[in-house]
Amino acid sequence: MPDFDSTFMANWPMKNEQMFLNVSKCLLEDSFVSLVENWFMSIGGNSVKDNLKRVLVNIFSNEFAIHCSWTGRGKDVTTKLCDSKIVIVLKRCIKNQKEYSDALFESCLADWFRYATTRHKRSLD
Repeated sequence: MPDFDSTFMANWPMKNEQMFLNVSKCLLEDSFVSLVENWFMSIGGNSVKDNLKRVLVNIFSNEFAIHCSWTGRGKDVTTKLCDSKIVIVLKRCIKNQKEYSDALFESCLADWFRYATTRHKRSLD
C-alpha cells in the first residue's frame, strides 16, 4: 500500500463543511487529485457497493455525513454531493476498477448518507 504523509491524511475523514470546502479547493490541483485517486484505489473492495462504502467511511465522518445528501435537500443538510469534485474523482476511480452504472453508484452513495444518523447514534452508545 502506498505511504500517504500526515499532511495529506489530516484531510480525512472530513468532519465538517469547512474541511469539505478545503478538500474541494485542493482537488483543483492535479497533484492532489492523483494522491486522492491512489488513496481511493488502495482502499479496494469486493464489489462496487463494498468499494464505495469502504472509501466513504474513510472520506466522511458519520457526524458530517448527517449534513450531506446527493441533492443537497433535507433537514439539516448543508452539503450537496452530486456535482462535488470529490464525488467526481471517486466515481472515476471506481469506474476504472469495476464496471457499474451511474444509477448503481448514485443509489449506493445516497443510501450510505441516508443511514449516517443511525451509524452516528450507534457510535455514541
